Amino acid sequence: MTAPPPGQHYTPDGRFWWDGAGWRPVAAAPPGPGFPPPGGALPRRPAKAGFVLALAGTLVAAALCGGLAGGIGGAASTEPPDSDTPPALAAEFPSGERQYMTGVTLDVVVEDWMKKSNSWTCAEKDADPDGYVQVKKMTECGLPDDEDRDTFVTVGYDAADKIKMVEATCRVGLKTNACTTLASTLADAVLSPQGDELRGQAGKWAKENVDSERATTIGGIRLTASLDPHRMTATPAV
Repeated sequence: MTAPPPGQHYTPDGRFWWDGAGWRPVAAAPPGPGFPPPGGALPRRPAKAGFVLALAGTLVAAALCGGLAGGIGGAASTEPPDSDTPPALAAEFPSGERQYMTGVTLDVVVEDWMKKSNSWTCAEKDADPDGYVQVKKMTECGLPDDEDRDTFVTVGYDAADKIKMVEATCRVGLKTNACTTLASTLADAVLSPQGDELRGQAGKWAKENVDSERATTIGGIRLTASLDPHRMTATPAV
């Protein structure tokens, strides 16, 4: 057996070396662990090299994916340069005339329904700045002899023809004729400018649902029944 020249390739066990045409046995037994075989060169470990390359490829791919995900996340979370400019309002947002009930005026509710038809007395009161419906003015109507205010109607508005809310409160009790009548006549009054069909539909719904927690929309007006407190409320539908 011929001793291989320095710098040649060896098999993993160090027993053979490559002479350019084939594998030849080495002249001596392979060295122990940690020592080079004859010729001074450590045998190459293709398997380990492949593993290192595969690991490096995996790390590079992970880094690229992480960078891509971070870039996407950063783009999604970063505010656009013009973020100080408010976005356009959605079509359903109640603005302009849509924040008022169609055809409802103080004459319809206060003069015709409250005063002429029921002989209730009405007076202006301060608008509630913390109310769920923001209005400039409020009028409250009730029976002249109702000192305990068991039944009353509150109207919230910005002008005589810009009504945002009509709300009837009844503390007489559930399933009573007084509360049922008050709720149904409120619904009838706010839908009366839109014709007999809608006002009849609204009055019927209010009568059937006054003692519940339900709501409906008729003619662009939302009717909401509540139990605590016992009320029927009309507002513009959103």
